[in-house]
Amino acid sequence: MTKQKNLVKVSEGFILIKLKKMTEEQLKIEGKETTPQEALQPEEGRRRLSSESVEGLIKEAEKKMSEAKELIKSAKEQKVQGQGERANLYEEAATRYGEAAELLKSVGKSQEAAEAILHKAYALEEAEKTETNPENKTELWKLIADAHKERAELLKSVGKFQEAAEAIQLKAYALKEAERTETNPEKKAELRKLIADARKEGAELLEEAQELQQAAWAMRFSANELKEVAQAEKDPEKRAELYEEAATRYKEAARLHESAGNLEQLANARLEEAYALKEAANATKDLEGKSKLLRAAERAYDEVAKLYESAGKPNEAALVRVYKEEALKEVRKI
Repeated sequence: MTKQKNLVKVSEGFILIKLKKMTEEQLKIEGKETTPQEALQPEEGRRRLSSESVEGLIKEAEKKMSEAKELIKSAKEQKVQGQGERANLYEEAATRYGEAAELLKSVGKSQEAAEAILHKAYALEEAEKTETNPENKTELWKLIADAHKERAELLKSVGKFQEAAEAIQLKAYALKEAERTETNPEKKAELRKLIADARKEGAELLEEAQELQQAAWAMRFSANELKEVAQAEKDPEKRAELYEEAATRYKEAARLHESAGNLEQLANARLEEAYALKEAANATKDLEGKSKLLRAAERAYDEVAKLYESAGKPNEAALVRVYKEEALKEVRKI
């Protein structure tokens, strides 16, 4: 009998140990700080503890934002000596805002986190204004771009597509400033490509927000940026790829113009697409690729001519056909 009781005790101990291990594993998966003992408490107790934890994290975030405001105030009131020290204060404030955003994100406060990130970007911009070293200025603009990107993602997660698109526009502006201060030609080219991609991202968000006309123009700006990157590219195959991608974006812009009911701009965007395809064909040394691009350019030119005819503009249609023959004849000679 005693042996049986001991066996029962051992079994109970084994089950408790196993349950404790299972609980620890589950907590690791869920990323919670709750101890196994707390997890074994009734559901209401756990809910109350969770609510208290959330409140504590929010208070901690508020504290960090208050500290950031004080740091910015000190920098603005010039309580410190030297530009470098002021820049450090602004950067420290940006760090506090970033930490506050992480805390807010951890409790599902995405919109509030986005607001904290906006303040972070502002603090970094103030740091950039006090910075005199060109390399440091470039790096700060990149950090500002990253902050606006993070803010856009947070706003997108709560369905604020218009505001997210505006955040991406600020990202593009920051990248443009980084490109302006960058001295390395290769890095400048990389930044120009990132600017073009940011414009495209903004266009996609504007489409989500049903701002179709704005989305169409944003996509065309993206294609224009990419075309400039292609013009500066020395490698012929990379140049061809960039022009081809620009053509794809012009075609997307045309689709958006059509959805918005702007048929004239639809035709103009398709004409830009045809030109980009022609330039891609002009760049590539691959004969099969060149032939394929030429056929695509021909189709695009013909479709543009038909669009002008449908709009009652026969003169424009005739000019497009003439331009098509001249442009493609030039490429075929190469």
